Amino acid sequence: MRTWALRLPRLLLPGCLFLLVLGMRWGIAERFGMALPDWDQWDAEGLHLLAPWYQGRFSWAELALPHNEHRVIVTKLVNLGLTAANGQWDQRVEVAFNSTLPALIAVGLFLCGRRRLRPVWHFPLFGLLALLYGLPLAWENIVNGFHSAQHFLVGLSFAAIALLPFRRAGSAPWWLGAGCLVLAQGTMASGFFAALVILGLVVVRRWRAESGLPAVTLVGCALVAAAGVLTRVTVSGHAELQAHSAGDFFLTIVRALAWPAPDQGWVECAALLWLPWFWLAAAVLRRRPIPVPAFAELLLGLGGWVLLQVLATAYARGAGGPAPASRYSDTLAAGLAINGLCLGWLAQEWLADRPRARAGLAAAGSAWALLLTLCAVHRTRAIWRDELTPAKQSFYYCEQNVRHFLATGDRAFLDHNEIPYPSADVLFDRLQIPELRRILPVTVRPALALTARPEAAGFIRADTRRPQAAPAPTAGGAAGLSPRTPPLDQAVTWGSYGAAPGAVWHSQPLQTTLHGWLWFVLAGDAGGSGSVLELRAPDSGRLLAAVRPDRSPGDGWRSAYVRSPAGPFVVAASEQEAGHWFAFSEPVEMGSLSYGAWRAMRQGFLLAEIAGVTAGLAALAAAGAAGRRPPERSAP
Repeated sequence: MRTWALRLPRLLLPGCLFLLVLGMRWGIAERFGMALPDWDQWDAEGLHLLAPWYQGRFSWAELALPHNEHRVIVTKLVNLGLTAANGQWDQRVEVAFNSTLPALIAVGLFLCGRRRLRPVWHFPLFGLLALLYGLPLAWENIVNGFHSAQHFLVGLSFAAIALLPFRRAGSAPWWLGAGCLVLAQGTMASGFFAALVILGLVVVRRWRAESGLPAVTLVGCALVAAAGVLTRVTVSGHAELQAHSAGDFFLTIVRALAWPAPDQGWVECAALLWLPWFWLAAAVLRRRPIPVPAFAELLLGLGGWVLLQVLATAYARGAGGPAPASRYSDTLAAGLAINGLCLGWLAQEWLADRPRARAGLAAAGSAWALLLTLCAVHRTRAIWRDELTPAKQSFYYCEQNVRHFLATGDRAFLDHNEIPYPSADVLFDRLQIPELRRILPVTVRPALALTARPEAAGFIRADTRRPQAAPAPTAGGAAGLSPRTPPLDQAVTWGSYGAAPGAVWHSQPLQTTLHGWLWFVLAGDAGGSGSVLELRAPDSGRLLAAVRPDRSPGDGWRSAYVRSPAGPFVVAASEQEAGHWFAFSEPVEMGSLSYGAWRAMRQGFLLAEIAGVTAGLAALAAAGAAGRRPPERSAP
């Protein structure tokens, strides 16, 4: 039993870490994000990827087309596949998938550390990675479906650095590393930095006389680095974003290394937070006959890669010495995770025979962890209050304005600051592309029009669609609704309020274009025994699906979802009980992946809580088993 208690964390912690990071990111994206594509997506995905794909003129050149300074080939391929499989261009689906990437990176770093560090370091490492990747420190990458390029850049580069310099050329792990190195070139402009780091590690290992010079690795990395430099894209309009002076350049570097510290004490925080890596680098680069473990050289390379990213960002986006943008924070989080691994390895290996030095390092490590935790919590509170909350409100109005424009055709709805593109004219042009309008997500997609059969009676149609200048409808006597029920904005509804018992209504046959789900919004006594809303076959009247909310809406509105029938169907409504009424909206099509992502992300915080509690219980079990271990007997 004690053996299982000691092995339990080893089995559970990687899975708990994955689910904790995934659940936190899902929960944050569900609460603060939106399904409608945003900003860069309308050009990189909409105009230069999805429109050509659905127009039948797609070419592979579209994938390599630069977006600003970057060629985001991997992100484009993934998002194209998700959209094609879903039938809708839904940012929520992209975000749900993207959230698995930092969770995998965190698990990879944990497994790397667990393999080389003693069990006493496993739970601190778990907590460090949960802190860096579970909190919304990189909130833009959490809520934006196009920002997976940041995750692919880190993950593929780390995998290449971990495999190519330390594996025999031609082996399966070596080929895997080579594939990751090539794919990294299709993530961002700095994708070739991994090749530079691998070249540096090979030279260091040769300089320390620990390995030969693998010609294939050297030549391959040199070719990749040369290709990255030669295919670099220059955007003339971005010259003003570059560092204008050495002061701007170095201030941007210091603020990045001090992340996530607040706007005070940058130099001190940067020095303390990155001290473990610089300490390890000095030890590894000091030439002496004692061989250095490959793990230390790996940490040297990974930290060096992060520093190269910091230098590149300081040059390209260093005007005025700004604080690091949220979209770069996942790279900085990886840098701090590497520093945590360096701290554990130094304490374990190089200071094991120096009790006094080890005690000092333990105190310094505690101070390092405390500083990082306080800075991360402080920044998270500021992000939650000053960035995520305003973003949520802005995203809400972005979807409302686009939905109202598509429902009414009134161009004035786009003349607002709260639209998902910096230019209303350009967004209007993008929304005129038929292939893009047909794949828009459920939150803005026009509903399927319902037409009543001539014999339908008892349900009254209400149409609140109007141009922006028209006054909004108010509650109190709207057609088919109770006086206390607010009418749905910019929608068509059918209601039976005031009708005699026995009201029956049928629509003309219709058919969906997506084999996914239908979204209805219901009010009144919908779902009760006498208030029935169903989908039936047009000819036979066979029941295809019953439309019911999870609970009675009363004088409000509640959503209900049913699977889309494979063939034609009619919407059938009836109200059989006196004194009861209900109303329903026209249905909106929803892709299967959109529905699955929405349902899963709603449970994100619960998933994170379960993973966190499970990891805590595993820690307690391991601590208890270790405490009950009998003391070793001294030799007679």
